[in-house]
Amino acid sequence: MNVEIVLAYTHTQEINALFSEYTNMLIANDSSFQNYLDIQHYEEEINHLENKYGMPLGRLYLAYCNGEAAGCIGLKNIDKKIVK
Repeated sequence: MNVEIVLAYTHTQEINALFSEYTNMLIANDSSFQNYLDIQHYEEEINHLENKYGMPLGRLYLAYCNGEAAGCIGLKNIDKKIVK
């Protein structure tokens, strides 16, 4: 098994597919979750992930397993302090 983890900012197609798969699963398990996404302006967030997960205070990573997009993670600073 070959695993590669890369910064995801230029991999929009794979990131959008993974985010969509995840949110669709949440909505399928609880349809009220769509309301939460609407309140959080999810569509705006997904179209501008760099605003929430951009450097220097955030990161967006994509994991490939054997050349296939397998997962992603978005990290963001929650206390406005820059950690070095």
